Amino acid sequence: MKKNSLKVALASLCMCFGLDAGAQIFQYDGLSYDIMSKEDKTVSLTYGDSYYKGDIVIPATVQYLENEYKVLEVGYLAFENCWGVTSVTFPEGLKSIGINSFTNCTSLKEINIPTTVAEIRECAFEGCNELETVTFLGSGNISLMSNVFKGCKALNRVNTKDMESWFNMKFVNNESNPLTTAHNLYIDDLLVTDVVVPETIKKINDNAFNGCESLKSVTFSTAVDTIGQYAFQNCKGLEKLNTADVKVVGGYAFRDCTGIKDFTLNEKVDSIGDYAFTGCSGITILSFSDGLKYLGESAFSRCTNLVSVSTGNTLKEIKSYTFQECPELTTVNLGPALEKINYGAFSYNAALAEVTGGENLMDVYASAFTETLWLNSQPDGVVYLGSIAYKYKGSMPEGTDIVINDGTKIIGNDLFYMMNGLKSITFPESLVKVGDWAFYKCNSLTSVVLPDNVKHVGNYAFSYCEGLESISFGTGFEILGDGACSESANIKEVICMAEIPPFFDFSVWSTTEPFAEKVYEKANLAVPKSSVAAYEEHKIWGKFYYIEGAAPSAIEKVAESEFNVTAADGCIYVSGADVNKVEVFDINGQCVYIGTSKTISVAKNGVYVIRVGNNVRKVVL
Repeated sequence: MKKNSLKVALASLCMCFGLDAGAQIFQYDGLSYDIMSKEDKTVSLTYGDSYYKGDIVIPATVQYLENEYKVLEVGYLAFENCWGVTSVTFPEGLKSIGINSFTNCTSLKEINIPTTVAEIRECAFEGCNELETVTFLGSGNISLMSNVFKGCKALNRVNTKDMESWFNMKFVNNESNPLTTAHNLYIDDLLVTDVVVPETIKKINDNAFNGCESLKSVTFSTAVDTIGQYAFQNCKGLEKLNTADVKVVGGYAFRDCTGIKDFTLNEKVDSIGDYAFTGCSGITILSFSDGLKYLGESAFSRCTNLVSVSTGNTLKEIKSYTFQECPELTTVNLGPALEKINYGAFSYNAALAEVTGGENLMDVYASAFTETLWLNSQPDGVVYLGSIAYKYKGSMPEGTDIVINDGTKIIGNDLFYMMNGLKSITFPESLVKVGDWAFYKCNSLTSVVLPDNVKHVGNYAFSYCEGLESISFGTGFEILGDGACSESANIKEVICMAEIPPFFDFSVWSTTEPFAEKVYEKANLAVPKSSVAAYEEHKIWGKFYYIEGAAPSAIEKVAESEFNVTAADGCIYVSGADVNKVEVFDINGQCVYIGTSKTISVAKNGVYVIRVGNNVRKVVL
């Protein structure tokens, strides 16, 4: 007997969804029906007072109180756990096969879906573990909801009317497509091995051939512009693939198609989704077209025979793990448009020895090339990739002074993360950005002078630097990241020579103050004299108790010069030019020295501007 608790639950569901809990139920020829609409004379086949069994033939129409009703659906739970049902014949005219309608009908071996069925609902045949064959009789305009054939372990054959009908099928997830278990698709008793996509098809639907191991080749017509998600996942027999005029390859579209050997990626492809070709071990060479705009996460990971990659001229970002675990990959060429390489993108590729290009990179995650021959063969110290100071390799001894190479534009994320051995850092004039967490907890660093071209200092870049006493931002500075100098509580001097107070780039998940409260209270903030009022009125910069203007234009326009300046032990040293006259200004614009000496002693530590002729340099003692 059906449990009363089930009926109570159904009544509750009806109340939740505004349905008629008191709908009229009647029996006809041994089956129970629930009237859906008296006006339209339609019914839904429902469960009875006892479990159905035997060979079930569902009629197209039934009689009740001298009226004829059309059977439109097999309802929710109608045959659930009816282990004794050995076969089901569906009528033409049936529109829907409902949720869990045949769940655990363990004696069913074959079903034929009529041409009129438009939907098969969630888990309709779940657990029918003796079901072997599914036949779709119609033109394929059917939507199959999630997990329709979940757990149908005996499935080995799916029949369809013709290929166009199959392309019209819509599968919500993997286990709504019987092919994921059956693996074999038939048309007129012929096993489908080679597919030619009809000209009428513009999109390959999600999950269309998911798990179809009998498939060996696919020929796309020029009409196809999109391949849906999971469309050919686990088609392990697929050997030949030419994407014709396809523009979009969806996520997981060809995942684990391990047999692909003949592979052509056309020049019109502009988007390749996450995991699209993961595990396609037959792919050996990848050269992306100039139209490619999106390359998804793990798109070509575990392509175990891939030997070379060229990212083309238009791709701007490589997502996380995109080429991870490609053990035969030896060469990578990074295109001129590429700006960002994410977490683990080329990691664990032991044979990767050559990485070229990447001259316009702006952001490379520290783990992007973990465990590659290219990274492992680099000498200890700062490793450069394109114009990025990408990673510090090896251990850093105490008292280390780092000079970043000329031409470097970016200090990479995490570059000197928690490296207490870093004593000083010298940046080139080419620098434009300091990445997130770049100098986090560099406790031996005492002063930082950023060149005038630096526009952006990232989140927590100089956070928790306990020894940091002075930090100077140049004239071109624009953005200070979330918590950029937070908890660096011993800063005594902040210099910002940007005429317009820089913007604070608070992250979406945090609004950490850029400076410690103690710094606001005790440190001196020096800004261009003409901008003092703007800084005082600013929401963040205005928190500094001591804001003063630096007068001479020499301080506001520190330019590239032909001479070199260093400072140590209370002295400024000038070299590299024919020095006739040296002028030294302090941060307040006061001239503290005029003369011809190349060694100038100064009274106290701080920021000084040195002018020789028309050239100037800035130095911090």
